[in-house]
Formats: sequence, structure tokens, C-alpha cells
Amino acid sequence: MDRIVDLSNLSVAQAAKVIEEMFMADLLECFKEIFYDIAVQSMQVAVHKDVYAKYHSTASPYRRYVRRKEEGGLSDPRNFDIQIYREKNGNIIGYVKNITRGVGKAYELDAAIVYGDQYDWLASKIYRLQPFPRDFYQGTIDRIEDSNWVYKVRRLMNQRGWKTTGK
Repeated sequence: MDRIVDLSNLSVAQAAKVIEEMFMADLLECFKEIFYDIAVQSMQVAVHKDVYAKYHSTASPYRRYVRRKEEGGLSDPRNFDIQIYREKNGNIIGYVKNITRGVGKAYELDAAIVYGDQYDWLASKIYRLQPFPRDFYQGTIDRIEDSNWVYKVRRLMNQRGWKTTGK
């Protein structure tokens, strides 16, 4: 996609600022296009591996729980708060939080699962039965970092006419 910008009446500093803003606007759009799908997939995999898989042991008394999974549960993308924004310093931030609520409970499931909030974690059967913490947030971050998202953003930027290089 060709971009035509009239810089003839601008100073060098003004022209540089216009180009920088155009680049950053395109970069933000490309990041949004890539990040949402990667964040959803990464969190779903992390929840399945770091949380649900911990309950599949026949020794676990929690195997009888009905998991809502993608139907309103912890791995349902409708329960993912995904935000992408640009800070004043120019950094682009991708944020994902799981906002699933417990059925009939007042607590947020992410805090209960990852940190043991809202119940006596040390006295719980889960604490004694399995590895902890069940930090699906770190699993999500690790998967996002391993997803090759930078290459995907660069490829989109190149399709928009910017010639980007690097990893």
C-alpha cells in the first residue's frame, strides 16, 4: 500500500514527526491484528495445560468438577480482557487478563487459582495434591513470547509498505 504525504511545507523535524506518527499508527494496527489471536490461543493452551490438566489425575478428588472451559469457564475467550494500547513514550503494550468469575462465588477465579486468594490456600486439598502455583498467566506470557509475533507484525508492516528488518 503506497502512502503519499506532502512534506514540502514542513521542516525536517516536522516531517520526521509526521512519518514517525504514521509508522507508529500502522505498527499499533498491525500489533492489534496479531496480538489478539495470539493472546487468546496462548491463554487457552496455558489454562488447559497449567490448570485443567492438573485435575485429570484419578487420584485427584477434584476430577468430579464440571469444567465450563470454553462455555463460560476459564478458557472461554469471552472471559479474556485483552487490551492493546500505546503509552505516551511510544511503547505498545499488549495486556491480557482472565476475568472469569466462580459459579456462585464472589471471587475471581484467576486470583484463586494463581495466587490462592479468597480461600485458605495452605489448608486446601489442591495445595497438598499438586504442583503449584498454577500460574497460567506465566504460561500465557511464555507462549506469547515463543509465538514469533514480532515476525508476524514485521510481515504485516512490510505489506503496508514499510521495509522492516530484524528478528
